[in-house]
Amino acid sequence: MKKIITILALILLSYVSAHAETVEVFVCKPKKTSNKYQAKNDYNFMLVSNNLENKKFVTYDIQENVALAHIYNEEFLKSKGIKNYKSYTEWGTYEYNFWDYFPGEYTVTGLMLTERKDGRLVLAGTVLTTSEYYYKEFSESKKERELNKNNNEKYLEMFLKDAKRIGDHHYQRWGDSQNVSSSVKRALLAWDCNKA
Repeated sequence: MKKIITILALILLSYVSAHAETVEVFVCKPKKTSNKYQAKNDYNFMLVSNNLENKKFVTYDIQENVALAHIYNEEFLKSKGIKNYKSYTEWGTYEYNFWDYFPGEYTVTGLMLTERKDGRLVLAGTVLTTSEYYYKEFSESKKERELNKNNNEKYLEMFLKDAKRIGDHHYQRWGDSQNVSSSVKRALLAWDCNKA
């Protein structure tokens, strides 16, 4: 495993040098929790810099940007009275048939990566079921965004809009899931992470 991560890191370093971007690689293993649902699989991802100060692209293979993450730094967290973390990073995704807990269902997922002062990294995910309607809507928006991939300013503008819409939808579904009569299913998952 270490050899694969080292090779991946070398490939990324050459990619970063050629594209003047910074890439952080995270290797995450399922964390045992007291929740009903447990993360079953590793969840590895990269954060890639862009032109925005407090945002980074989330990607799995450097070829496709999956989400746009919002980064809260230590200074901002301190201003909100949060003293145990060096950083907090959050993003939202939408999927179909991705999570083992909800096979054959459309989901929207909120992910939060926290970096504690002691250097410990924990990734937490809230997976919520949603409808095909929203999946199609987000997918269409992604297709339009991809047409502007060579226009960095337009691409980022569209990604910001899409990220907000997915985040708002996740927030709304989370609220729905709190209602006893709601049909929204949810899974709370967590991983322990390391930077490669």
